[in-house]
Amino acid sequence: MYVARMQLGRLPTVDRCDSRRENGTLRRARLGTLALVVSVTAALGCGSPSGVEERDPRDPLAASGESSDACRDSGALSPSSLTIVGGDQVILPSCGKKKLPGEALGFSGRHVLFVNYDGADLRVGDNALENDGIRDPGFKNQGIVEIDGFDPGNAKRNEAIMKIHQQVQKWYSDYDIDVVMSRPLSGDYQMTVVGGDKSDIGLGGGIVGISPADCKNNNETNLNFAFSRSLRENPDQVAVTIAHEAGHAYGLGHVQNRKDIMYPSVSVVDGFLGGQVADAGPCGAMPGDYQDSKKVLIENLGARQGEVPGLASPPTVKVLSPQEGETVGKDVTLAVEASADKGIDHITLSLSPVIAAKARGGHPVAELRPPQSVAQIRLSSPGSYQLTATAYDRVGNITVTQVGFVAATPTCAVPNDCAPGQKCQGNTCVTPPAPAPSPTGMGDEGRPYGQACDKSSECKGGICAITPVGQICTHYCTQDRLCAGGLECVDSICMPPMYSRSTPKIGALGGRCSRNQDCATGECSAPSADGKSPRYCTKVCDAELGWSCPATMECAETDGATGTKNRCVMRTTGALGEGESGSGCSVADPGAPSESSGVRLFGGSAALVLLGLWAATRRRRSGPAL
Repeated sequence: MYVARMQLGRLPTVDRCDSRRENGTLRRARLGTLALVVSVTAALGCGSPSGVEERDPRDPLAASGESSDACRDSGALSPSSLTIVGGDQVILPSCGKKKLPGEALGFSGRHVLFVNYDGADLRVGDNALENDGIRDPGFKNQGIVEIDGFDPGNAKRNEAIMKIHQQVQKWYSDYDIDVVMSRPLSGDYQMTVVGGDKSDIGLGGGIVGISPADCKNNNETNLNFAFSRSLRENPDQVAVTIAHEAGHAYGLGHVQNRKDIMYPSVSVVDGFLGGQVADAGPCGAMPGDYQDSKKVLIENLGARQGEVPGLASPPTVKVLSPQEGETVGKDVTLAVEASADKGIDHITLSLSPVIAAKARGGHPVAELRPPQSVAQIRLSSPGSYQLTATAYDRVGNITVTQVGFVAATPTCAVPNDCAPGQKCQGNTCVTPPAPAPSPTGMGDEGRPYGQACDKSSECKGGICAITPVGQICTHYCTQDRLCAGGLECVDSICMPPMYSRSTPKIGALGGRCSRNQDCATGECSAPSADGKSPRYCTKVCDAELGWSCPATMECAETDGATGTKNRCVMRTTGALGEGESGSGCSVADPGAPSESSGVRLFGGSAALVLLGLWAATRRRRSGPAL
């Protein structure tokens, strides 16, 4: 891996040379004011040994060790020595998973760029899940990083966001991509987090954005950053930075054309054009090569088919329930009304807690598709909330509306009236105290997946997110990125198995077993007295905690191979009463059939599959103001 830093505000012009080696020599002579970063990093090449090597890091085959067809096919770089390249600070690690043609597109069949203006809780990691989104291996703070949303204190924030969105959408209108501003609950997507400052993740200098450089857009779930506070919340500069960082993740490198979005400093641009490559980039691009930015995006994303967004009237959307300023209980019905000339494609409902007059998080709780217009959720914490309803028509035009409401203290009669992991004490839902933090900041202490929480720093490995079943420690998921901790992927959010399911698989909770080793939980039920009833996988539980067991089971003291403990045991036929099956934890339209309700299951697992792409990290320098 190599790292380079550029201390110049402008990029010098580099003439075309006959060979990449000659061109590199010329550039090093002209960039004499650059400072070499002296440090040692581990090699992450495909099959190459770790340590510093003497090979020319500009040679993509030498860098990859020439040992992987996947590396050569993708053109990914994985050099192991330090060097200087012009432009931003650059980290080009090992090659990632090669995407199959047509794989991993959004619900509409187009690629999806989700621009997140609502802030995020992040951990260091190598994948694009929100809770493992910082790829910088030099980042020392191993705890939770809380990144604020875009310009949270601005009364005209929503107007600025729509201006930014429309500009980014216009720049990408020629390509087969939907630019959205609410987290999708179906399909894969790239996410750009907009907000905060580079200092939030331990960086200094003129850095205003970070993105992986993904050759040929091999990974549909990249994550990048546009630090809007570093740009003084300037909408024009934020729009350029969003499009620029997304461009890296779609396979583009820097060019020396100031009018191209891929120029390495923030400037007034015309769009994706083309120009001479400014520094080492995706697919082995080197200074002196020519990059046709529009052609690369057409090859990697495809050309837009049909009408582009921005030509027709936007949709209309109105929140019917809850009303502005209304006080609600723990079970809340969300109802909206929407229409569009081009037809409504879907409506995303997101919730944010409001703390110190700032709404943050934008947690998705439902994605409604016609004729759906209603969802039910459960709140586990009292306080103020902001509901955001984002309506999309079939072309990609967007309208956003918001209402604020107040949640009262959740009341209960039994633990399952509360959110998962809460206790019912004195008819009030109470979140147990969080475990003491580790002195090192990242020990095994913390709330497990599926447990109630107040903030992400309490959660072991996850984020504290508002979900349709309450505020719990969880993470987001896709068909390829399964859930950890025994959670199940429901509408792209890992949630406890609170719903009735078909016959469980062997080894899963409730599935058949003959010994403890057959079960992922390590607990197989004891043989029945008559020996006729089949044994099944169970787990240790706490009867005082809400939803300690799935709805088809109850927590009871039983004997077993590991001793007498509280375990989840199968309910007898008819034991699942009306009160619990209708507990208000469904994310569906209560008037719709369950199959069409929008509660989509993508699968669950006891292990989280982290398939994020270790891609090049690019940091942009702040240039002249627009």
